[in-house]
Amino acid sequence: MAEDRGRFLCFMVSAVLLFPEVSCQQDYSDLRGSYCASRREGCCPGRRDGCSTPILGTLCYCDDFCNRTRSEDCCPDFWSHCKGIETPPEETRCKTNKNTIFYHTCQVVAGRAELLCERNECLVEPEVIASVNTGGNRLGWRASNYTAFWGRRLDEGISLRLGTLLPHKAVMSMNPVKPVYDPERLPRSFDSRTKWRGLIQEVKDQGWCGSSWALSTADVASDRFAIISEGKEAVHLSPQHLLSCNNRGQRGCQGGHLDKAWLYLRKFG
Repeated sequence: MAEDRGRFLCFMVSAVLLFPEVSCQQDYSDLRGSYCASRREGCCPGRRDGCSTPILGTLCYCDDFCNRTRSEDCCPDFWSHCKGIETPPEETRCKTNKNTIFYHTCQVVAGRAELLCERNECLVEPEVIASVNTGGNRLGWRASNYTAFWGRRLDEGISLRLGTLLPHKAVMSMNPVKPVYDPERLPRSFDSRTKWRGLIQEVKDQGWCGSSWALSTADVASDRFAIISEGKEAVHLSPQHLLSCNNRGQRGCQGGHLDKAWLYLRKFG
């Protein structure tokens, strides 16, 4: 009887979702709402097939029997309402299915639940970290997980953690400035950290905003002011000013061109 009930629920959920690539599991934990809490009779001890409530065109259960191995069909609020146990928040992260990497999301569209599976590579892949670290320190460095990047897609990292767009064709066709110097007069070594100590901007975290074009332009300009004045004009130019005001041909947090940023600084300061 229990197996028949489980098979029926599995069939009904598959038919409602109309998503053939997702394996059927009787797990309603991601569906929010009052199910057991809305029952006048409340929760039930033991096994009672009538201790149920509608969900996604079928039934979920509020009796103790619903919490059994291999065939769980409890209502989403069974643990919180019937047992007083709050479920921990679901961890948003990338999951793998054999060799295909998925980023799983669930959305409610027009009052109906839809399970969306997008084929996007993860920004942090545990398998790659383990592969790099195999054999100790043979590469001279070790990979690790950065919490801020966990659960993020690779395309998000490229679009929001970078941001400098390629120059247009006209800029690419310009001739570079060729400096004239005697290579013999160049020092054997040079370290800007000691030569210009205290005059160079520290590395900044741009956050989840594709603003590397604005941060690098503002910081390099600030560095040059400080260096040429030998510290007398140690200004800290604002990258936010470029993001907010340098909007002609630029995309703000969606990316920008370095040549346009420098042109803006030259014209408006």
